[in-house]
Amino acid sequence: MADAGAGAVWHADKAPTINATTETQDNRNRCFVLMAFTGSLSFGKRPPNDAPQAATVHSLQNSSLPRPRSTHLPQARQLAVDTAQRRPNTPLLCRARGEANMEIKELAERILFGNTLADKLTMAEVITDLAPGGAVAIPALPGRPHALRLDHDRERTAFPGLHELDKPGMRGRILHFFANHELLATELMALALLRFPDADPRFRMGLVRTIEEEQKHLRMYHQRMTADGVELGEIPVSSFFWDCLAPMKAPIDFVTGMSLTFEQANLDFARYYASAFRQCGDIETADVLDIVYREEIGHVKNGVVWFDRLRDDLETVSMFDAWVQRLPAPLTPVRARGVD
Repeated sequence: MADAGAGAVWHADKAPTINATTETQDNRNRCFVLMAFTGSLSFGKRPPNDAPQAATVHSLQNSSLPRPRSTHLPQARQLAVDTAQRRPNTPLLCRARGEANMEIKELAERILFGNTLADKLTMAEVITDLAPGGAVAIPALPGRPHALRLDHDRERTAFPGLHELDKPGMRGRILHFFANHELLATELMALALLRFPDADPRFRMGLVRTIEEEQKHLRMYHQRMTADGVELGEIPVSSFFWDCLAPMKAPIDFVTGMSLTFEQANLDFARYYASAFRQCGDIETADVLDIVYREEIGHVKNGVVWFDRLRDDLETVSMFDAWVQRLPAPLTPVRARGVD
């Protein structure tokens, strides 16, 4: 975890312990409580810590996808010190790359409304929350590069089956779907930051950290799909995530739909397809999916903690039931499962 100076930042390693067994009755043994606090799932184990990643990390450095500019790190660190001294309770994060410094509001606006991949991958060395501004209206759709627009009237492309993984471009198509999911997650997190400027500063900074990891996942997927001859925007993209979650009315709505549903399902998908890609000999992509899996565990854990902090029925309703009650249509608990 990056140094957050004197800012108020939530730390995942200080999350309260929850007794998972009380939430996993009957068919609830796949409930998010169990997976988030054990670091593994009832239907699979965490990938080994020594899983090979060197090739993936090296190839990521050479990805053609735009990367944030690295500028003036010493000046950025001095800004962090000055800000912390001037306003000790000001939320602040330090990063090792990106633009020198940026407000959360500016970061979120660029990610949500920008129409280039560089906009979507914006990150700063120092991130502050001094001027969160007012809540923004929900846009009909996020800004996107033309080929990735969500309102294109193009015929949908079928998701490739496992029997097609040895065909040229099929693995890249699967990763194209995954890349769009990462992009949608990043945009929805930016929307949450702009919709809820008065949310707990620790919640907002936690979203920024998660955005940075989602951006990394997008870069890794892009690098691997281009290696299979597929480019972003080559096939139509779905707006399903956006349609379900953009109408969020409170931070708990975001946590319910994103952290505890879509990101929980991604744990299944990442494990499943890591195994599938490894079996067909694509070790580099399998390593990428292992990384995604490990980091998504933290995202879901963050969601579990904030779900309990934000709900008002903690003493009377189980976490599972509270989650089900808050799922927005058309989402159901089935959406929190991937594939077996």
